[in-house]
Amino acid sequence: MSKLAKKLRQVCEGQFTPMGFRSSTSRPGRQMLLIASLPGGKSGLFTQIDMAEVDAVLVHGKDVRGGEALRQIASGMGDVPWGVWVGTMDSVGLKQLREAGGDFFILDSPSAPAVLLEEEELAKVLKVSFSQDKELVGAVGDLPVDAVIIDVKNDGVALTISDLMYCQWLAGLVDKPLLVAAHKELTEGEIRALWEVGVIGVVIEVGGDKWQEVLARQSQGIGNLPKRIKKRKESGPLLPQFGAESETDEDG
Repeated sequence: MSKLAKKLRQVCEGQFTPMGFRSSTSRPGRQMLLIASLPGGKSGLFTQIDMAEVDAVLVHGKDVRGGEALRQIASGMGDVPWGVWVGTMDSVGLKQLREAGGDFFILDSPSAPAVLLEEEELAKVLKVSFSQDKELVGAVGDLPVDAVIIDVKNDGVALTISDLMYCQWLAGLVDKPLLVAAHKELTEGEIRALWEVGVIGVVIEVGGDKWQEVLARQSQGIGNLPKRIKKRKESGPLLPQFGAESETDEDG
């Protein structure tokens, strides 16, 4: 199983435990994942990322054309899972990504070739948008993808109520882990709000001013999230409720 897929599952189940011998990249009690995204043309920044702060690294597709570029990136990742954000990809590209040690890929659009969904070794994440037909978005739950991702803070200013409403609606509609791509740094309050509506992980782009400090703050904000206590329900999935206090299980 893909390392990212395993981490997503462990967070969803509330059982995020260290993998292998490196506890720094998968800490017990982690309530959300933090994925560092390298902007196009700056793939070399991966050498400056403190891998202890992140759970995965995402590289822009245009920076990894060819097996040599992929192997160069893989050489600096250690045990941290890494993947590629692509508009499209063919079978040759998938093979090169697998052989270089890639772990996952994000499809930027549902218009990508359907054959990519047949990939079994790499985790698959599909981007959806606010503007898409709701019935089509609901059908994503039946696709063989490991997670979905949406953009938030598109205005670059602040997380909006609309962002939270859509995240909560999507988390309840699609039976897949939900990631968000934030174009600006999230405050600790925004991280908490996203977590409360069901977001499993955040993707933060590096490369701006003092981005190392930004990653450290994002990691700290996630680390400060309280342990989720699931509510007991008669039926249906266990989902977080925005603005509501967690209740303890009657059995302790």
